[in-house]
Order: sequence, then structure tokens, then C-alpha cells
Amino acid sequence: MTATLDSPSRTGPAPDRAVGRTGPWLSLVWRDRRIRLPAHWPFTAMVIGFPLWWALGFGPFSTIVFAVPMAMQLRRMRPVRVPRGFGWWLLFMLAVLVGGLMLGSTAPDTVPDTVGGQIIAYTVRFLSYLSAAVLLLYMGNLGERGLPERVILKSLVVLFVVTVLGGLLGLLAPSFEFTSPLEAILPRGIAQNGYVQTLVHPSSAQIQNVLGYSAPRPKAPFEYTNTWGNVLGILVVWVVAWAFRGRARRMFAMVSIAVAAVPIVLSLNRGLWIGLALAVLVAIVRLVLSGRLFAVLGVAAIGGLLVVGFTASPLEAVVAERLANPHSDDIRSNLADAAVKGAKESPIVGWGTTREVLGSFQSIAVGASSKCTGRCGNPAIGSTGLFWLILFAHGFVGIALFLGFFLAILWYYRGDRTPVGLAAQITLLMSFWFIFVYSSTGWPLTLCMIAAAALWRHKEEAA
Repeated sequence: MTATLDSPSRTGPAPDRAVGRTGPWLSLVWRDRRIRLPAHWPFTAMVIGFPLWWALGFGPFSTIVFAVPMAMQLRRMRPVRVPRGFGWWLLFMLAVLVGGLMLGSTAPDTVPDTVGGQIIAYTVRFLSYLSAAVLLLYMGNLGERGLPERVILKSLVVLFVVTVLGGLLGLLAPSFEFTSPLEAILPRGIAQNGYVQTLVHPSSAQIQNVLGYSAPRPKAPFEYTNTWGNVLGILVVWVVAWAFRGRARRMFAMVSIAVAAVPIVLSLNRGLWIGLALAVLVAIVRLVLSGRLFAVLGVAAIGGLLVVGFTASPLEAVVAERLANPHSDDIRSNLADAAVKGAKESPIVGWGTTREVLGSFQSIAVGASSKCTGRCGNPAIGSTGLFWLILFAHGFVGIALFLGFFLAILWYYRGDRTPVGLAAQITLLMSFWFIFVYSSTGWPLTLCMIAAAALWRHKEEAA
């Protein structure tokens, strides 16, 4: 944000400069003061200001809220350009709308529910898909002049630092939580809804029994531990892309990633670990194919140092213990089976949104109760991965359209060999893994659209 102040007319009367009489000058300042915001202010406010939005209680909705001023700016742009493959996303959103007709219906082996009980989750997800599309078009149409790439990278680096600090907060103060202003003003019936409570009540960690004892798993400033891991894994890639130029940047990236390794390991997040390994593998393959052998050697040297430091620390024992305790594997496999079964029953339109399965995976007769609250009660289909959610909620057609969009982006813009282009491609490839283990709506989907926009913008500038 920049502020400008017009100078007073030289033909008018001179301001009164008498001692103690500043009234006319002060009124002139406030009357002529004009605030001019840069064109990219919705993007920077959404990303850099995210800790504030989280504290206010609408962090998960911030991508939806800031899509409104982005859409208003798009209305003034003529003509509005779209990337190749965008039709896949429009058809996917149409499939989501059609799937809404199935709200209130009971899928096989699921707990009956009403439209009123499902409409909140359905609406939030639809608006998330819509806001992602708005962000993509907004970034692409602003271009380098309206939204410089350096602003994008710096904003993502700030979000990375905030996410790492949130992870450390979750480990050091796992019981930290508070009532957000949004939670305080919501009607009691809505605020106490379990799903809404997770979204609007800020807390630092989820306390879970993964290794046989209760331990904190960081999630701040996001709503779930898995969302935190999904976002952090992607942001590591963008920090590396930002650090390609400048020794000071490289030093900062190495130190910050080393610090981030502590909450990454102690979060016990296997999906995140595999995602980061996949990112390193893809980066090495792309660098080799591009003939950048010195860059490959640099990546290998840094990786070697991190491995040595990791094995010399207590973190190695944590990883070994986590791998020896699968914990959620049975839940994930059974929910995946339930998603496939539901999709077979409604392959074209799906069921609109998620459903809770009958009983639990111990027995169909064991549900949530005051005596059994842990792994006894009614897990939701799709809670273990966006792929399974879309497959169940929107059928085989919906998941084909969703995947088709991102595959089209990767194919059409595959020739980008810049550091930012490589980071964007790795982001999308990592996300193909993450959607099988994480509910990747909200911020993870937003980061995917930022990656798609970066590839599209590079192609447009080259043309």
C-alpha cells in the first residue's frame, strides 16, 4: 500500500505558520490524503496477512473472502484470458453443482443425514473450488506488471515462515487455543457444530495417540495437522525456488528448512515425508534432463548434509518408531473402499458431499458414544484424502475432470525450465500424491492454483 499527498495550490493563501496554529495544515492533509493500493493487494493481503485472518477465526475462509475483490478486479479486465485446459475445471464445477442434488440422500452403509446437516460442508467446498478458479484467472490476467513474480515468491516465503513458527508453537505449547472473534459472534447452534468448530476455533495442535501415547501434532495456523503438513511440504519447494538467486537467500533457506525439519519429523506425518522425498526426486530428474549437472551436485551436497544432521539427531528414532506404528492404515484403506463402493452406486453425479460410515471399522455395531470416543465412531468418507472425497461426492466423472485439469496444465506448460516453473511443476506432482492422503481443499488447492498460474504466466510472457 502506498500513500500520496497532493501539494497545496501555490496560488491560494499561504498556510498560517503561527506558532501553535497547525489546524489549517492538518485539515489540508486529511482532506487531500489519498490511499492508492497496488493491483495485487488482494493476493498479498490474503497470503501475508493469513496469521491475522487465522486469529480472527476465518483463516480457512480467507481464500474465499479475498476471491471477492479479485473477482471485482477481473470484471474490469477486458477481455479476460483463460489458460489452456480451463474448460476441464469449468466442467468439474458443473459436476459439483449437479452433485448437490444428492444432498440428503443416504448412500450405502452410511449414517442417514439431512440436507441441513450437509449443506455447510458442501457450500464451503464449492466456494473453495470457485475461489481457486478466480485466483487462477486473477493472477494470469494481472500478469507480471500487475503482480510481479518477486511479490509472489516473497509472499510464499512469509507464509512458509509463519507455517514453521506455527509448527514450533504446536510442539512447545500444544494446549494453546482461544475463542476467535468470528466464533464468538456466530449463533450458538452453528458455532458448536463439530465441523464449524474446527474451522473457526484457533488452536496450535491436535493431540493424538499415534505411537501408543498421546502426543501433540502441530497444525497452526491451519485447521488440521494434515493441512499443515500439506501446505508446508509445498512451501518448502517455493522457498528453494526463491533462494536460487543470492547467497543470503540460500543461507536463509538452508537454516529455515533445517529448523522446519524439527516440526516436520515430530508431526509424525508420513504423507509429508513421502511428498518431500518425491519433490527431491523430481527436481533431480528435471535438472539432469536439463543438463544442469552443477545444480544436481549442489542439491546432492545439501541433501547429504541434511541426512548427516538428521541421523546424528534424536529425530531418526522418531521416524523409525513412526514407521513401526502404522496407526491409521486400516482406517484409510477402509474409507477408500467405502468411497469406491459409493462411487459405483452413483458413478455420474456422486453423492454431493461426504457421509459418515455406519459404526466403525471394529464393528458395524460400534459407534460414537460416551464410553467409546477414540476410533469407535463414524469416520467420514473422504476425510483421508481429497481423491476419495471427490470420487465419492462427484463420482467417476467428477474425479476425472478434476485430475484432467491439472494434467492438462502440466502437459501444456511442460517446457518451463525456470526455477519458478520447476517449483510449480513439482507442486502439482506432489499434490497428485497429497490428494490420496490429505483433504487438500482450501489452502493446499490455492497453492496448486498459484503453481498453475505461474506456468501459464511464463508461457504468456514467452509468447
